[in-house]
Amino acid sequence: MAGSAKKILNNQNGVALLLVLGVMAVLIAVSLEANRRIRASVVTTATGRDRHALVQMATSGVHAAMALLSADPQVPPVDCHLDTWADGEIQTELLNALPFDTGRVGMEIIDERSRIQVNALVKSPGGNELNPEQMFLWQRFLEPMGDLLEGTEIESPAAITDAIKDWLDGGDDDAVTGLYGAETLYYQDLEPPYACRNGKIDHIGELLMIRGITPALFYGTSELPGIKNFLTVHGMVAKDGDRLSFDGKVNINTAPLTVLTALLPEIHQDLAPSIFEYRTTLEKEKGDEAMATLASPTWYRNAPGCADLTIPATLITVTSNLFRIRTTAIIDPVQLTVTAVVERVTEKTSGKNTCRVLSWEIS
Repeated sequence: MAGSAKKILNNQNGVALLLVLGVMAVLIAVSLEANRRIRASVVTTATGRDRHALVQMATSGVHAAMALLSADPQVPPVDCHLDTWADGEIQTELLNALPFDTGRVGMEIIDERSRIQVNALVKSPGGNELNPEQMFLWQRFLEPMGDLLEGTEIESPAAITDAIKDWLDGGDDDAVTGLYGAETLYYQDLEPPYACRNGKIDHIGELLMIRGITPALFYGTSELPGIKNFLTVHGMVAKDGDRLSFDGKVNINTAPLTVLTALLPEIHQDLAPSIFEYRTTLEKEKGDEAMATLASPTWYRNAPGCADLTIPATLITVTSNLFRIRTTAIIDPVQLTVTAVVERVTEKTSGKNTCRVLSWEIS
């Protein structure tokens, strides 16, 4: 009996030990999970706090850029990289004056009129009439990007203008433009199906919905830049009274080499680097003389080999009222970017400049 009792007691002790170990394992697991959740909550709270601060910091940077654009003197009437809004040192000084407790903000201001206006391909929003000069501009712009179309249904870059025109114009019938135009009937056969816009494009990303415009063409590759950074959906102005339209003019003073090349007649496109280098020289010289030169829409004729060159006046300008502001706020290791497109407007009564926000994106 004594041996049996001892055996039972030992079994009970073993069971108790296992029970204790099991309870401890559960408690440890619960504690670890609670700790994980608490840490995740703290991180989430901190991230949310930092994101709120980053949004405010980046927004302050945008308003600082708008103030810089508004204060920029418009005498002579010219916008170029010699202006105060394009001066990196002035931008840095302005940002350093903002009272941030922690973190930092970077600023970039880009002339939106240095880009090709997508909506100018037709003469009026929702209209059916093609703008011939803009069509040829697009064809020259797309031609060097033919390699980005390899393996797609559209082999000729110029043919993409057919599909863009149909997306913009007001007609939605079987009378498609060229060989590669497309209306709703085409897009309804896609997965998922959708309708053709038949009006102006409001966001540049909408181009990816148009026949022939692939992600490779839109974003580019490591070897070739895409079309995204050379295009804009902005630029609407009042023409012929109160009728609103897109003038399609590019600021030759700020246009990148890719756009500058597309502005030139096909037989003279090899002169684009000469014009670009001449402009760069003027920007390095600075001063009133350089500014006065860039105030003339035909200054490009001063570039070597360009004396007899003519760019249609309907394609170029030397002023701008549209700017893209990109500010990035950083609180290590988190960062946030605000991109705003603004229109600089001169008030008729006071003559002072103000900026009106046209688009606002946070990324």
